Amino acid sequence: MSSWFTDEETQWMVDNYLDRYLSFDRKQGVTVEGKRMSAMKVFMTELLRDFRQQFPYRHPDTHSRLIPENRRHLRVTSQQEWAKLPTKFRHRFNYLKTRLNKAGTTEHHEMEQDELEGENEDVGEGGDNDEDEDEGEDVDEDEGEGEGGDEGEVNKSSERDEGESAEEASNGWVTEDNVDNDSDDESEADSRSHASESGSPRDVLMQDPSDHGNVAPSKLAKEPRATDSATAVGASQGPPDKSHISVDMTEDYLASAERVQGWRDALEDLWELTTSSWNGRSERELRVRRENTPDNIRQVLDMIAYGVGVESFAAGLIVSKRKGHSAFITSSPRSDPFIQTQAALRGLKRFSTFTATHHGPSLCTDTGCPGPVVYGDFYNENHPRMPRDDNATLERNRVNIFDYQRHKLRWQGGPSEVPYAKIKADAEAGIHEIVKKEAIPATVPYVEDPFNMPEEHITPWVLHLLDGDAARLPEANRFQYTRPDPAGPEVQGYQVERATGFNMNYGPEAYSFALYLQSLNSERPDPRADELPLYNPDDPVFISITPERKAFWTARLPGVPEFTELLDVLTAHDSARPFQAGATFWATITESMPHLNPEVPTMDSGIRHFNTEKGRLLPEFFDSSHSRHSQACLLSCLNWCRPEKFTHPSSGTIMGGPFSVKWAVLMLGHLLLNSHALRRDSRGAQTHYAEISHRVDVTINDQENRQIRDSVIALNNALGESLKLLEASLNDRKRVPADERAVRHSQESHAGFPTEMENCQYFRVIQDDSRAGETHPEGSRHLPQNKAGSSTAASRDVKGKAPETSTKPSLKRAQSKGSSPIRGKRPRASKAGPKSKEEATASPSNALAQLSLAGPSTRTRSKIVTRGRGKRVAGRK
Repeated sequence: MSSWFTDEETQWMVDNYLDRYLSFDRKQGVTVEGKRMSAMKVFMTELLRDFRQQFPYRHPDTHSRLIPENRRHLRVTSQQEWAKLPTKFRHRFNYLKTRLNKAGTTEHHEMEQDELEGENEDVGEGGDNDEDEDEGEDVDEDEGEGEGGDEGEVNKSSERDEGESAEEASNGWVTEDNVDNDSDDESEADSRSHASESGSPRDVLMQDPSDHGNVAPSKLAKEPRATDSATAVGASQGPPDKSHISVDMTEDYLASAERVQGWRDALEDLWELTTSSWNGRSERELRVRRENTPDNIRQVLDMIAYGVGVESFAAGLIVSKRKGHSAFITSSPRSDPFIQTQAALRGLKRFSTFTATHHGPSLCTDTGCPGPVVYGDFYNENHPRMPRDDNATLERNRVNIFDYQRHKLRWQGGPSEVPYAKIKADAEAGIHEIVKKEAIPATVPYVEDPFNMPEEHITPWVLHLLDGDAARLPEANRFQYTRPDPAGPEVQGYQVERATGFNMNYGPEAYSFALYLQSLNSERPDPRADELPLYNPDDPVFISITPERKAFWTARLPGVPEFTELLDVLTAHDSARPFQAGATFWATITESMPHLNPEVPTMDSGIRHFNTEKGRLLPEFFDSSHSRHSQACLLSCLNWCRPEKFTHPSSGTIMGGPFSVKWAVLMLGHLLLNSHALRRDSRGAQTHYAEISHRVDVTINDQENRQIRDSVIALNNALGESLKLLEASLNDRKRVPADERAVRHSQESHAGFPTEMENCQYFRVIQDDSRAGETHPEGSRHLPQNKAGSSTAASRDVKGKAPETSTKPSLKRAQSKGSSPIRGKRPRASKAGPKSKEEATASPSNALAQLSLAGPSTRTRSKIVTRGRGKRVAGRK
């Protein structure tokens, strides 16, 4: 009768725990961490812990791929069965103790009736129905005589002795043939025999009772033992009598262990995918994940068909820049005939075409060249941003609009799906409650489902969303939901803060694109020698004089065309992106200009920032006796407006911005406006300056007026020369926007992506351990069915490499930090040995420059890997 424990395990028990088991007081109580426990419970707890560490292939939590194939059948299948091991250990110890007593050891340790004390305590013991060990006999009988059974109760009768001899033979314990054929064993056994006479329990208990301890346990079971000649003759006379064997016919209707193991392996693979997306994975691990995907889907469909009775089929598209596109189709086993039809192949081709045209480069999983998609803006609480992809197909634009609208709704605190049907019904009734009419493109009637809207609405939507992201539209016209939550309040104004408590659910393709953009934005180019600023075309341009204020000056000074020209040149100069002076420069220039308010002006400040009353010049401008006349007089004002006062030293250009030459232009306009007013209304001027008009001439004569106009012309010419210098360097200073560079890089990297699917490789994943067959003319890769019951292919080394070593990966939910642990060798698709330092992938939370740029990898095998009914076959790499 076979023992549940192997010889190696039994020897380990003898060497490490038998003496303690025979000697400790089972009635003794032990205090552990303040808890009173029986000695048996403490003993069994320690034994179970050490047994798991010594023989990990036994524990149910150890994955089968981490166990050598010849030991997988030894793994305990469940925690419930593992909890029963203390009972098995006691039976085995009791049996070994009995053998020790029968062999004549010097001391007989009589077992007491309460030997099983603690069995019912919570130490992990199970019941007493271990069929493999005691074959249904009652293990709870009185063991006080030291005759407890290991492979059945050890009785005092001869029947018990015969059972033990049978057990020894089946377990491969020593036989006469071993003794006759191995002189080394014989001599070693002799030495052990002498040891047994001196009373060594470890040597005696491992001896065959019929040989009185002549052979050592290390030379066990080379041949099965025949207890006597009659038994040997009887075994040769005919087939064994199987009438006593009971067969449960219902087992033929249950899923086999291999089939269930296949489901387990697939679910473990799929669960691992929940711990991290493909973003940040190494090329090797992505290749393994892809290769196992058809298999895993097949297993899931098989499991659903078995457990639910639902027949299913599934299709997938695998993308690789280097290998091209490949598509597969699989189904639950009973539906295999369907996926081998032309109808299934046509459906697979339609699905592949749809996926390739609607998602394009975003199917690429190379983090070094992500495809443009709607992504979350890191600098605006992950508000959705539209990719600026001028080469996007109509289908990809539909996807982008759809993604933007649903992510925008989520960002504002709404549900995950846009209520297109309700919006349409409301719009037909003249109601625009969810989205206001002014927040959508002018040529679009309402927010339509992007996949159903007319083609002529696609481009307006794309441009409208891009302009809204760039703040080129007034807030009232930017797309948003007025009532994101149908049951919630209406949003007042434009929502600039993200709703709390809502996950955006951006996909890994969006994360990859966002990380790439962030890495581009973090680049800091070297400054120019002339210190002129670099610029992004999307950056707003500071315009000194707005069109509305230009209209004001033109209306007030109709006879001064040179000033109108000065305003035009100033606007062009602003557009050439000059060096902008800072607030410290403003503090410097206002010290010598009493006409200006020294407070720092705002971006849109104008002539109201002058020190004036009703727009007129200060009295000290005319009054020579005033203490500030030298700074406020006409000559001082004209000198203050000289171009060199506002020139940038490094570049020789005139500085722009809200604190520089803009105020020289406004000062000249202020002088011209007052000159014009004095000539037109001298009496009003006399009244305004009544305190000084009786002793001061409050006028600007013609000569002084010409001086003002000459200063206007001089500044105009200086701005014109500066404009030429700025425009000459404009292209050199231009920085391409990060999203534009990312899109351009993606277009270059995916230039070889097939636009049509004629070159796509199609294959099927069908029943049982199939391998890839020949490619048919229509491109369908047929997987012929192997014979039923074929065994799992043995694992082999690849290109002479040493076998892999692996550890069970943790399923802790955390962001990836470096490469994932290499999983155990899998016949379907194996991960190679430990990755080199260069291949390790940095976490998205680390420096973006350290992001892995590993490219994608799809099926690289020449024979497709398939699995059916839990069996796996290794494909040739």
